[in-house]
Amino acid sequence: LLEHCRKHKYLAAPGEVFALLVSSLLENLLDYRTIMHDESKENRMSCTVNVLNFYKEKKREDIYIRYLYKLRDLHTDCENFTEAAYTLLLHAELLQWSERPCAPHLLQRDSYYVYSQLELKEKLYQEIIAFFDRGKMWEKAIQLSKELADMYENKIFDYEGLGNLLKKRATFYENIMKAMRPQPEYFAVGYYGQGFPSFLRGKDPSPPKFWIP
Repeated sequence: LLEHCRKHKYLAAPGEVFALLVSSLLENLLDYRTIMHDESKENRMSCTVNVLNFYKEKKREDIYIRYLYKLRDLHTDCENFTEAAYTLLLHAELLQWSERPCAPHLLQRDSYYVYSQLELKEKLYQEIIAFFDRGKMWEKAIQLSKELADMYENKIFDYEGLGNLLKKRATFYENIMKAMRPQPEYFAVGYYGQGFPSFLRGKDPSPPKFWIP
């Protein structure tokens, strides 16, 4: 297809863009289909990140969000609760604290029946804070709880919700002072050689955009 487009008088430029786009999409989707049978959940996470990054770059929020939740599920299955929280936060960042109706493609959650972006973002924040708590990332949970508390106090006037949130925040501060936490270590890993799957091979070992163990 690329060869034929390049020979065409009018389709040379747009045809090349289309052929390269389809080629990239098929490469990602075929890798994803293959790796879903792999026992390594870490490989499945990496491949899922590649697919959702493709859809994010192409501004297909509906499919991007769908793969965000596939990644979230992989993290929760591995009890990577901090990583699951950061994954959900990417969905929340697409929403505004607004009464504007929430477009159907932004939902992607059968359990959430909401009308506005504010309602959905609130529910996501509650879930994200709970994940950060389970992952012992209480500093990040406090940061998000402050943002949510401001909404409760100054915009939607949910004082009961505010009170419950402040109680949780007090617990987070106490945990920071008293609970034992292992010191995390992070490594940049590169995969070079034909023995690695194509979605990993030769990738830049810079810090990832998504939290993957």
